[in-house]
Amino acid sequence: PTGMPPPAHLPIALQPPITPALRGCLERFFAGYNDYVVCHNERLAAGAKPYVYPNHPLPPANADDVNRACLLLEKGGAVRDALFASVACAAPLRDPSKGPMKAFLEHPDLHLIHLVRLLAMLQATHPGNGHRPEMDWYENAAIEAYRRPHSPKITLLNLAEALCDVGRSDDLLAQFLLNAYGPVFRWEDEAIWPFFAKKMNLLERAFEPASGDWMSRWRRNRELDNAFRLLASFPQVPPSLVGKLWDMAVGAAKADRLRAQKIVVKLPDLSERLLHALAARTSETRAVAAEWIGRLGDRRYVAALHKAAKAEKIDAALDEMLTALERLGEDVGRYLDRDKLLADARKNLKKGLPPALAWFPWERIPRVRWHDNGD
Repeated sequence: PTGMPPPAHLPIALQPPITPALRGCLERFFAGYNDYVVCHNERLAAGAKPYVYPNHPLPPANADDVNRACLLLEKGGAVRDALFASVACAAPLRDPSKGPMKAFLEHPDLHLIHLVRLLAMLQATHPGNGHRPEMDWYENAAIEAYRRPHSPKITLLNLAEALCDVGRSDDLLAQFLLNAYGPVFRWEDEAIWPFFAKKMNLLERAFEPASGDWMSRWRRNRELDNAFRLLASFPQVPPSLVGKLWDMAVGAAKADRLRAQKIVVKLPDLSERLLHALAARTSETRAVAAEWIGRLGDRRYVAALHKAAKAEKIDAALDEMLTALERLGEDVGRYLDRDKLLADARKNLKKGLPPALAWFPWERIPRVRWHDNGD
């Protein structure tokens, strides 16, 4: 549970008709397949078997095949692998970016359920094995090619409905996005988060410590990367992950910290949490809070920053506090004891330069002066 009411969701049509115009697209697709069959079988007959895939003759399609395909696309049924031994073997024809497949995907009469049934007939989904997902780049490309010209824009919930209709679990869709290592379904926030609000167990699992062999650890890190991106689409932070995300937002790992901050910035009690972090027991947490406040650019924190800076004893944390105050337009001169800074500098110079810096041309550095009085 996320505590967030999802937006209104309209179920997809499960038996939209195959219009004459859409059937014409399929007929041209099957005609292209028959042309491919002729060339394929001629190459086999000419002795090119080792260099041709598949290395057996392909059967031509006829009118009955087109009728059966239209019926399955319209009504559903035994769609799984229905074209796997024939049309699916003609890889060039399946390219969603050109030819009859492109025309089919962009046709205004095409519905999402038609597309998903066709992908099932072509066996675009397949059993996963722990390293290979049940969905792949081809299915992603075909769905994106369909979504671009069609309105209203489909959502992950719509896609999950269609997958369930062809006998696939909607978990495969969630796993596909969590395991993706490229730009997969980068849609509008409202098209993403309502689906994952129902898959919180999978998002939560992505934050569990990685274990096992190097491949398992690599996959878990990839899941974490994608979980951050998916959670950023939520209008609110899911309650079950507030604690984990906040710990990461003020934690030591900079990459995770910045990604977590982009999510927890939506917390209604963010101000209280930041003020608490600014007064935390560890200087690292105080420094992180100050740097974050500086980036937020919110002057409501000025008084708290001044209070923290006056009490701070650790240079690294104080530096972040003063930097944040400067970013918020405050004069930090009151915190700089110039006599003490000069004395500290002279004291450190008496220790001599570290050998590793002996090469540096110090004489070329211009003389440093205070901006206000030139000293």
